[in-house]
Formats: sequence, C-alpha cells, structure tokens
Amino acid sequence: MIVMKIKLSTKVALGSFFVAGIGVFIFALLSYNQMTEYFKENMLRNLSNDIESNSRDIEQAIVYIREDIKILSASNTLMGYIRASKNKFHYDSVDNLKLEDFKEQLQEEFYNQAEHSKSYSQIRLIGLPNGKELIRVDSKNNNISIVSDNKLQKKENRYYFQKTIFLKEGEIFLSKIDLNKEHGTIVFPIVPTIRISMPIYHKNKIFGIIIINIKINKLFNLHKYKHLKGKNISITNSKGEYLFHNNIDKTFSFEFQRDFNIKKDYKLHSFFNNNTQQIGFYDKDNQAFYARKITLGNDFIVFTGNATNIFLQKQSSEYVKKMFIYLLIVTLFIAVFSTVLTKILTAHITKLSYRAKLIADTRGEQNISFADIQTNDEIGDLADSIEYMVKNLNQSKQEIAKFASSLEEEVQKRTKEQEILLSIFDKGEAVLFKWNNDKDWSIASVSHSINKLIGFKDTEFLSGDIVYAECIHPDDLSRVTEEVENAVKNKSYFLEHKPYRLLTKDKKIKWVHDYTILVRDDITQKLTYFIGYLTDITPLKELNDQLEKKVAKGIEELRDKDKLLTEQSKLASMGEMIGSIAHQWRQPLNELSINIQNLDDDYEDGIIDEKFVDKFIVDNTDVINFMSNTIDDFRNFFRIDKTKEFFSIKEAISQTLSIQGAQLKNYDIEVLFSGDNFEINGFKSEFQQVILNIVNNAKDALVANNIKNAKIEILLKDNLITIADNAGGIADDVIERIFEPYFTTKEQGKGTGMGLYMSSIIIRDNMNGTLNVQNTKDGAKFSIGFKEDE
Repeated sequence: MIVMKIKLSTKVALGSFFVAGIGVFIFALLSYNQMTEYFKENMLRNLSNDIESNSRDIEQAIVYIREDIKILSASNTLMGYIRASKNKFHYDSVDNLKLEDFKEQLQEEFYNQAEHSKSYSQIRLIGLPNGKELIRVDSKNNNISIVSDNKLQKKENRYYFQKTIFLKEGEIFLSKIDLNKEHGTIVFPIVPTIRISMPIYHKNKIFGIIIINIKINKLFNLHKYKHLKGKNISITNSKGEYLFHNNIDKTFSFEFQRDFNIKKDYKLHSFFNNNTQQIGFYDKDNQAFYARKITLGNDFIVFTGNATNIFLQKQSSEYVKKMFIYLLIVTLFIAVFSTVLTKILTAHITKLSYRAKLIADTRGEQNISFADIQTNDEIGDLADSIEYMVKNLNQSKQEIAKFASSLEEEVQKRTKEQEILLSIFDKGEAVLFKWNNDKDWSIASVSHSINKLIGFKDTEFLSGDIVYAECIHPDDLSRVTEEVENAVKNKSYFLEHKPYRLLTKDKKIKWVHDYTILVRDDITQKLTYFIGYLTDITPLKELNDQLEKKVAKGIEELRDKDKLLTEQSKLASMGEMIGSIAHQWRQPLNELSINIQNLDDDYEDGIIDEKFVDKFIVDNTDVINFMSNTIDDFRNFFRIDKTKEFFSIKEAISQTLSIQGAQLKNYDIEVLFSGDNFEINGFKSEFQQVILNIVNNAKDALVANNIKNAKIEILLKDNLITIADNAGGIADDVIERIFEPYFTTKEQGKGTGMGLYMSSIIIRDNMNGTLNVQNTKDGAKFSIGFKEDE
C-alpha cells in the first residue's frame, strides 16, 4: 500500500491552523454561552412580570368576593327577614312587612348579585340549627333561577357550614378550591369551586350563614391561559396538586386517583414547606419557570408559569450564524499566515531530515557531515546530536550482541522455574487451567489434578476429545456462559464465578468455585485466552443445604407461635369487649325490669288502655332494639377478615367507641373524637382490635390514677391517628418496652402483656403502618401512621 508523504512545513501549517481554530472556537463558545445567559435572564424576567401581574389580578378578585359577601350580610332586607322570622306572626313592625315579603326581596337581591357577578354559581342563606337552606339562587350556563322551597336541602354536615357557624361576627370563611359535588359524587362537567361564607348574627346570637359558591374558571379568568403560545400556566393547592393546567389530564387529577404533582415535576418540596413567596429558575429542559404563592384564607394556592425555549433557540440560532462567519474569516487569515511562516522556519529541518534518512539507509556506516547546518538554535543542536549518535552507533552494535547472548540464558532459567511451579498443582486438589477463547472453551493446558476432580485425564482435554463446556451441568451452562460474556463486555481483568456444577466421568455432580483471569493482547487488547483454577466445594455445598433446611424449619415454628399469640390477644380483647357489653346492657335491662314491675301498679290504678299498651310496646321495643344493635356491633367487631378491603377509619373507630361507650361513661371519661376521615386498605376487625387495646389501656390508667376530668382525645389528620389521655403518662424506664410480648405495667392478673405487642404486629406487618408512643405533659399519646397510596 502506497502512503502519501506530507511535508513537515505542511504539517506545521495545518497544526497552527488547527490550534488557532480551536482558540477562536473557544472564544466563540464562551461568547455564545454569555449571550445565552443574557437571553435566559431576560426571558425569566418577562415571565416573572407576567406571573406577578396575573397573581395580583387573582388577589384582587378574592378582595371583590369578600366585599360582596360583606354587602349581602349587612343587607337591611336580611335584617328585616331575621326579625320577621323571630316574630311568632312572621311580621316585622320596623318595616311593616311580612316574612314572605322579605324573602321575595332577598331572593331578588341574590338574583341581582348572581346576574352581576358571572362567576357566582350559588348564593344561599342557610339557617340554624339544622342547616336548612332558607333561600337559594343558582346560576348555571348563564341561566339564573330561584330554587323552590321543596328543593331546598339541609347542609348541617357540610364542612363549610361547620366551619362558619363557629366564626365570630364579621369573620369570613374562605374554603379551599375543590370540585362541585352532590351527595358525595363529582358533578360533570367538573366545576372547580371556591366557597366564601359569613355567619349572620342577631342580638349577639347566630341566626345562620350566607354562602356564595364561585366558579374559579370565571373568577380567575382562566380561559385566557388555555391556549398561550410558548407558555404553560398552572394553579396548584398547598399540597402541589393541580387545580388548573393547560394539560386537562392534570387538572384535578388527584380527585380521579391520578398521581400528578408539581412538587415532583419541578422538585419544589422546600418551596411549598417554607415561607418563601416566589421562586424562579430554569429547569433541566432549559425552560424558564416562575411560581408565586397567593394567600387563600388560612391556606394558599400557587400560581405558576413556564416558558418554552422557542425564543431562546431563535436568538441563539441568529447569533451562531454571525459567529460562524467571523470564525471562518479569522481562521482563513491564520492559515495563510502560518503557511508562509512555517516554510521559512522549516528549511533547515528539511536538510536535517534528508541526512537522517541517508544514515538510516546506510545503517550508520557512511560518514555524513552536518557542518552546513549551523542555525544557532534547537535545529543546530539536533544536527550536532545526530552526528554524535552516528559515531557511537557501531560501538552500540557490539554491546547489543553481547546482551542478546546473556538474555537467552536467562529465558532458559525462567522457563525451568515455571515448570517447577506448575508441578505444585499436579500434587494438590486445585486444578490449574488455560482455556482458549472459543465457543467450547477448549483447553490449551491443564494440571494433572483434573483427573482427581472429575475423572477425565488431562490428555483427553489436550487432545480435544473432551471440551470443558461439555463437563458443565446443562442447567448451569447458560448462566456460566453469561457471566463470561459480561466479564468480556465490561473488559474485566478478573472473574469469580458463582458456584456451579460439573458432571464427572461417572455422571456424578461436583460443585466448584472458579477463579479466572482474562488475558488480552498487549497491543490490540483482544481477548486471547483464560487462566484460572478450580476448587472442589461439594462438601461445603451439602453442609449449606442442610443449614438452609434447618433455618426454614425454625422460621415455620416461629410463624406458628405468632399465630398463637394473635389468638391469645384476640381472646383478651374479647374479654374486654364482653365487659363493655355488660355495661351497655345494664341500663336497658334495668329499664325493662322497672317497666315490667310497674305493670301491676298501673293495672290496679286503671290507667292501662289501648293507648297505654301501644306506648308500652314502642318504648320497650326501642330498648330491645338497642340491645340487639349492641350484639350486632359486637359480632361485626369480631368478624374474621379473610381479605383486605378499603374501609373508613372514622367509621371503624366510631363502631369501636359505640361498644365501649357505656363503660367509658360509667367511669366519667370524656371521649373527644375529631378530624378528617380517610380510607386505608387492610383488615378492619384487626384495626378495631388495635383501637380497642389502646383505648382500654387509657381507660385503665385513668381509673387506676383516679384522674379528675378524665378524657381521651382521638384526632385524625393527614393519614395519622393520635390517641392521647391525661392519665399522667408512662414511666420513662418502661416506655421503651411496652410493645414487647408479655410485658405489662398492670397488676398481676389484670394484664396479659399481649395487647400492645399484637397491636404493633397488626399495624406494622399486616397494614404496612407505624405505631409509636410518647409522653406529653398530661399523659401518653399513641400515634398510628399510614403511608399515602402511591
């Protein structure tokens, strides 16, 4: 093959051109990065201005609805309506109007307000004590209607009613943003709604509430954000859940069990958890992002926007075009200049190269002069050095010949030492091998000890009659092959196989450890062969299998013990519950006994007639039904759950407390149960057993310590249940042990020590939760936590 030669001057010119080009390119790259940062800062600044402006619009909209509800609550018509409703003739002497007149005027005021404020979907007046709607105006699809009396509903159990009736006069309740629901079901099409309400007082006593349902799509003018070019707008609640997004699939996705959350999309956990009001940055996709918190009553929402990098790409593209033209001009100038300069500087190098070639062709035997190359620089020094080297060339040849002779003797000595080292493996148990890098791993050399291991002679492998792959058990061959392929792919130097099986000549199985070195060519780095050794681990493998069987047997025995402990705990809980039922039945039985005993006296007094008998039957039937319901609660409590199910935490705890109610009341123990309901997936009866154990322990502690104003507080919040008492707490030296089996702080005979142990097993192992205890200033507090569904 003919190789084209390139002159040194050309190479130097090209090198100079290349180096200069790199310098210019680096300068251009730095300039590009600086301009890009400027474009990005400008884009983020514009985005933040837009978000801040839109956020202020939303805050102003919230101010407007606050003013509207204040105006409605201060209406003279409303005051007249209240005065007329309080009058037994439904008449107001102040305005000389009837209740119906005020009602019509109020309906008209509500109607006008709904007509004026297009974002209002409902305006209602709700009365106390039963939360019945007194006046309601609905606005749907721009149609405003006054709801007739027969369609008005009771709202006493709605959260906004419960929140508002406890406010002071003049205070305002502003709800979170949620979807409009009827009877617990989302209304379609979905209507994101915020509710604002105020209590209405008359003579320092609350009469009812006024509440407005507002559609946030219209209140916040969200339609203008749906089709923005190069920009995405979203609104989230304080948990990071989307209340509005350009992508409709993300809007209120948490209501439909879809896991979209802005904290995961942009890693904003710290922003949501601290007092920072706004944040701006560029994300991993080079898109500008800005977020601002907006206060919403006692909570907040977050208004966010991200701008795509379309503008940035356009500006960068124009800048790159200009920089490319400048770069080309500069590099062409450098190329011409460096070529001319290099030819001048390399003239003497060309002469030196010619004489060096002549020395190589004659092997240094021809006398060549360098007297004409006197440049007084490195080239002149190089010419003198080459001339000196030629003079010493013949002397070096003689010394090399002597060294070659001594080297051959050294190689023979080392070869003999290697043969002695290999003979050690022939007398031991380990097998030394050298495999070729082919598909069957044919053996290039192997120690005689291979015969002790699997019965085949080394000569059978060396002749090719047997290849190593045929000796590996068929069930292990693919795995061993994969380990070798991975080691080759990862360019590993050393490979330790997992233990595998070999088939001996008489078809027996031997387990071996295989330690192998992968040998590669020094130049090409291509794998040539494997060197390693095998050790027999069959006895160790058999011993390990026996140990595994013993461990499995021990685990099974422990599981049987756990089942027995569970049954013992269940029986102990049943005893507690039977005691609770006895308390529940004591009063009803006493009442039935008195009613029956009084029959004789009533008969003698002559007051028994048909009406008396009917009332007697109804009263006593109610007592019997109460006792029957108690039995049903008890039977449901001890139902054996075969499968997990989703169940209401509040309902499960309420059922348990209903069974314990009489017993707690008997000891004057107040139970405070509050919080937001949630559901979990598990065994309901086992969970109720845990609640029973903790509440009973609290009851026993309160009774034993003779606590006045005894109380048990149960709170549900954020998938966490806390049960606290004011019995004085648990001693510090035993609080760490209360979840141990058979450990109890009660007097002997009054506790098994299994209740809290089994409770911790149920919560941790069966329901994937946590059960903890700590002392408060008043007593002990148990915490049961569950992970949120993912």
